[in-house]
Amino acid sequence: MLRYQWEDTVRFWNSKKGEDLEQVGTTSWQKQKFMHIARSKSFACVAEAEEF
Repeated sequence: MLRYQWEDTVRFWNSKKGEDLEQVGTTSWQKQKFMHIARSKSFACVAEAEEF
């Protein structure tokens, strides 16, 4: 990432719109019932293994 891109990114996340999006993401994340913690395995492989 170039310096100007980094500065624009920081400026965005410190803005009201960025803070609002962060709150939406945090709320959505907290509502998840299942966490994907399969590491190098794909989610499909883990789901298939849990079926048996």
